[in-house]
Amino acid sequence: MIKKGAVILAGGQSRRMNYEDKAFLKIGNMTFVEKILNETCDYEERIIISNNPLNYKDMNVPVFSDILESQGPLAGIHVGLKNSKHERNLVVPCDMPNLNRDFLNFLGNIEEDYDALVPIIGSYEQPLCAIYKKSIIYKIEECIKNRIYKVKELYRDISVKYVQVPKKYESIFINVNTPSEYKRFLKGD
Repeated sequence: MIKKGAVILAGGQSRRMNYEDKAFLKIGNMTFVEKILNETCDYEERIIISNNPLNYKDMNVPVFSDILESQGPLAGIHVGLKNSKHERNLVVPCDMPNLNRDFLNFLGNIEEDYDALVPIIGSYEQPLCAIYKKSIIYKIEECIKNRIYKVKELYRDISVKYVQVPKKYESIFINVNTPSEYKRFLKGD
């Protein structure tokens, strides 16, 4: 068991998906959010962040709404950290259906001192599939107060450890944001 929490970001307006909730897109006989819940099963605590908690009442995990509405993923990270019982928390989006347990456990088992543990592929940071310390909540609140909403902007004020994603895991970092991306994903393109 990984002694960290897992925060699943399932909020957002899904504008590019024609307002269809990406968390409930199907992959086989599961929804994206069900798959992510399965892949994070080795984490001690799992919670979902959504603007519409009633949609998740059958998920059997705690669900919280953004406290700072309409401020994007940074607000989701904020509410996840605020409601988690753990000091370190994996944060993952619901729209990365290729995420797998093996990689998430690899990330969760890195035990060094950091405020954020961020995977990188080449030079591309993956801030929405990263581990964050609960104690940075006040830094996130400062960012939002100053109208800084990009997660990467937060990194200027905290200690970040970057971890290169092993080649075998690079393909899991695919987001599904539009109907055409979803069709390509289902076809395996």
